[in-house]
Amino acid sequence: MKTASLAALVLSIAVDASSLRAEVISWPLTALDLAQQRATTLNCQNNLRQIVLAARLWSLDYNRLYPADIQTFTNALPSPVVLFCPANSARQASTNWESLDWTTMDYEWVPQPNWDNPGATSCRCRIHRHVASADGSVEGQEFGYRSGWPTIIAGPLGQEAVPGSEVRFAVRIAPDALSPVSYQWRREQLSFVTNVTFVTDPDDINGGHWTTNRHGYFTSTVLSGQTNSSYVIAQAQPTHSDYYSVMVSNALGATVSRPSRLWVDPSVGAKVADNYWSALHCVNNLKQIALFGQMLASDHNELLPQSLAAMTNSYGLPLFGWPVLLYCRFDTARTVPLNWPAVDFANTSYEILPVQLPVDENPSAPFCRCKAHGFYAQADGQVVHRPRFNSIRSLANNTLELSLTVFAGQTNLLEVSTNLATWATLSTGPSTHGTFLLYQTNQSAQQFYRVRTE
Repeated sequence: MKTASLAALVLSIAVDASSLRAEVISWPLTALDLAQQRATTLNCQNNLRQIVLAARLWSLDYNRLYPADIQTFTNALPSPVVLFCPANSARQASTNWESLDWTTMDYEWVPQPNWDNPGATSCRCRIHRHVASADGSVEGQEFGYRSGWPTIIAGPLGQEAVPGSEVRFAVRIAPDALSPVSYQWRREQLSFVTNVTFVTDPDDINGGHWTTNRHGYFTSTVLSGQTNSSYVIAQAQPTHSDYYSVMVSNALGATVSRPSRLWVDPSVGAKVADNYWSALHCVNNLKQIALFGQMLASDHNELLPQSLAAMTNSYGLPLFGWPVLLYCRFDTARTVPLNWPAVDFANTSYEILPVQLPVDENPSAPFCRCKAHGFYAQADGQVVHRPRFNSIRSLANNTLELSLTVFAGQTNLLEVSTNLATWATLSTGPSTHGTFLLYQTNQSAQQFYRVRTE
């Protein structure tokens, strides 16, 4: 706890702009890559449940026989789409039975003598380690792929660049991916389709109302010759601004990364040493780390991980994709290592504040904090990065004790008002982080206080 008088509450931090200079700013969204994989694996598990349910419905009409293969009970399946795992981008799912090539489906039926053993394996995914039992239950790891699958464990980063900068997109795949592995980089152009529909409503005086839906989609263009694990634009120009992705494939199938945005513009140079943008970058990193923590907690009885080093994937590698996620741009004392072996988890810009209780029992508990800004992510994923009042207490001698929390890298203004319309500045600062106790004497009968940044 820090104390200060209003008259002395002025503290600044000098930032050496030259130490922050860079031509490219990365915006890690690696937790979204993992969230996309989780959504895909949940859809795969749903496919398995539908397949087993269809088989059991078919058997009701055939004296409870156990079908020998999937082709036997296709009349009970809703669509051939459920026979294709959404994680496999090597082929497009068939939408009608006439065009279906049975050799391309991603699910394997396991014949059994009967339905009497509810735990017997009925169907399994050729891509994930998901197995459906005869009773319809599905078991498997949330992010578990079969050995050899070209799993993307670090997708390309979104980036902003000054014209003329070298931009590098890269991808990292699972260490057990079956060789040889092929890469194909693609440029993704985002387009939108707007549909306006009239919804009939007999209770409406106008007979109904209009609704507007705007749907975005990507159109892929293969980048000729770009078949390495990285794609480099030597002299990036505004015309390169777009989204980029990569397809990774081997003999087992193919997977595609989430499209990552590149924005090339002269204004990026002004963001490099700007505290506002470094603060946004820090908030982004904290949100990603918090999302990683929440996904891990969902698999561990809602208990958050106790350290950054403990946050690993199924291959025992850091879950964060790229080291840049663990380094705040405002933290000039640390340099981002090029690879994970060079990372000292005790000396990154962020630190885990261990939460002992499950997330749902203590959602506002601080989980991860930036050592430079003081911003922190709560157990529920919310990031606290703006100053706030903690309490106001009346003391003897007509003195008020004001307790507030402020953060580094921002101009914190303490203001007072008697009518909530006109505000006067009592103090400017501090530009460090911490909880402060401030004391004011001779206040009027009714005053309102607030703290804000500019």
